[in-house]
Amino acid sequence: MKTFKFRKTIEVRKILEYVNNQLARTDEFADEKFKAGMCTMIERMLYDTGNYKGYMNLPNRSEYSRYYYEK
Repeated sequence: MKTFKFRKTIEVRKILEYVNNQLARTDEFADEKFKAGMCTMIERMLYDTGNYKGYMNLPNRSEYSRYYYEK
């Protein structure tokens, strides 16, 4: 008898909400490298799933303080 491994999936929207919250952080642990990594990851996920709709820079913040949109 074959054993099947089931893969768990998570909704893109849940990850997008998490990343948008992380990118809005202003504490000392949310530095530019951290936020750049978040941006790279969410852009890849949104492109690969056909959900990329762009982003908006958050006012008066750093280059990687953004809010991403999905289709």
